[in-house]
Amino acid sequence: MRSRPLAALGLLLGLSLGFAVSYWPAAVATRNSSGTYALPSGNPVVSGSTISSTVHNATQSDIATELTDSLSRSGKGAMLAQLKKYDGTCAAPGDSWGSDLNNGWWRPGADMAQLCANTVPIAGYDAGGWTFHSPLWVDAGMTVTNETANGIAIYARGTGTGVAGDFYGGDGGAAGIRATGGAANGNGVIGNGAGSGAGGLFEGGGTGVGVSGTGGASSGSAAGISGTGGSPNGAGISGTGTGTGVGGTFAGGTAATATDPSDALRLTNGYLDLSAVANPNMDAGISERLTPKNIVKAWANITTGAATPTLNDGFNVDSASCSANKVLVNFATAFASSTYSALVSGGLEAAQLWSTPNSATQVAISANDMGGTVINLCAVNVPINLVVLGAQ
Repeated sequence: MRSRPLAALGLLLGLSLGFAVSYWPAAVATRNSSGTYALPSGNPVVSGSTISSTVHNATQSDIATELTDSLSRSGKGAMLAQLKKYDGTCAAPGDSWGSDLNNGWWRPGADMAQLCANTVPIAGYDAGGWTFHSPLWVDAGMTVTNETANGIAIYARGTGTGVAGDFYGGDGGAAGIRATGGAANGNGVIGNGAGSGAGGLFEGGGTGVGVSGTGGASSGSAAGISGTGGSPNGAGISGTGTGTGVGGTFAGGTAATATDPSDALRLTNGYLDLSAVANPNMDAGISERLTPKNIVKAWANITTGAATPTLNDGFNVDSASCSANKVLVNFATAFASSTYSALVSGGLEAAQLWSTPNSATQVAISANDMGGTVINLCAVNVPINLVVLGAQ
């Protein structure tokens, strides 16, 4: 009969223990600073554990809270704090796309970010600004403003043999680049070439103008475009027109038209130095070959009567000699061909003087009397004047 009271006592103790466990306070867990989640106290359960509403309800409540705090993949809700991304690499950016894993942003270092496409760096930024590793294409136009005093809005620098700026105008008259200088005679575009590099290469496409530079008001000192070439042989500005496009239209001050001969070359408050000295030596050649046909390219005053005629004065005349009764005059700079015109006059009475271009660098002067007899200019002491015109 003792077994029944003992069994009843055991049942009572079990119920009491189960009641106590069911109301044991459950600790609520949250994610740590690394985002790791831990189940509340009392979890996980094991086989034979007593079902407790406190433990299980607290667990489900905690899970519901953490799910609510998670970012929805379908765009339900928004971030309530800073979104922290994985650094990644250029080949596998931390911020990419599920269908394009090698395209996106990654963090190469402290305070840096870089955009990559197909494992290739495209652009990036740091505390010093933006760096573009590939061409920047702007379809709708771009306006760059530098509010700093005397600041440069756009600074283009070519390295090695690269061109500092390459500006192509589109069809329909669109300009490759349009720059407006600030107040007080500010320059719209300044092209500085270093070494053998060109300061600026401006090509117009179709009927587009490569560069259109407009100076200040009438008689203003503002330059339409200012280009400084580096040394050696660096071009300040190289303008090339394609099709019917104009390579460059540079108008300073009063408007000038290309069809007006008076505006072909206009100097304001300046001078044009065609030589190192005012009166060059007679054996000085023409260093700038692109000269018009309608100006004197060479002239000489010669005294004959000896094996070596005397050059008294002249220009672009290197030497003179005597051969087969003729005087041979050599030019310091060759003409484009032997089709130039040489005019001679002299002190021989009742005689004729003739000039015959032997080559692009030499003209022969001969003389006949009225009867057609050849006069030996190597033996006759007479003054001869020579004037030469032609393409050079």
